[in-house]
Amino acid sequence: MEMGGETIFKEGRFDLDGEKEDRLSSYIKDCQFSSTSEHPEHDKEVSIIIDFNAGKGNGRVWGSDLTKEYVAVNAEYRS
Repeated sequence: MEMGGETIFKEGRFDLDGEKEDRLSSYIKDCQFSSTSEHPEHDKEVSIIIDFNAGKGNGRVWGSDLTKEYVAVNAEYRS
């Protein structure tokens, strides 16, 4: 399993050390939306790769922030 280009799990166990955890922490913080922006940036993503060794295939999952604050801010958009 990889996250942000870092191998975090392989051969049945976690592959982490302090330096890698620091890099992953920085990666996740960089992927967060800025709380100082009036509107969220839409190009942020967290990359997670899982290889089940079961052939070729891929998928994509999207998540969303549907907190009360996010909905209130985006309710102002007009199409």
